[in-house]
Amino acid sequence: KLLSRFLRISDKLMILWDPDYMTRLWCVYELAAFRHFKGNVDGSIHFLPLRVPSALIALYIAHALAAVMVQTAGPLLLSEQSAEWVQLRT
Repeated sequence: KLLSRFLRISDKLMILWDPDYMTRLWCVYELAAFRHFKGNVDGSIHFLPLRVPSALIALYIAHALAAVMVQTAGPLLLSEQSAEWVQLRT
């Protein structure tokens, strides 16, 4: 009962897809129930491959590491005048 209520008020369904998604009966049931309640509405079901969130996490970690490297190595690489200018700007 709760799933049907939730799906009735939902406008979109985001599926975190992996190759085994359609082998799980619960996932197929949820997708079929959403289609039953919403009909054939274009753009209401979104498939997001699980590798995409992994790539975003890797990009975030790389950005964080680069920021730490700039903060620690930056003052060592800058000339005295540049370092004074950076400190005045911050």
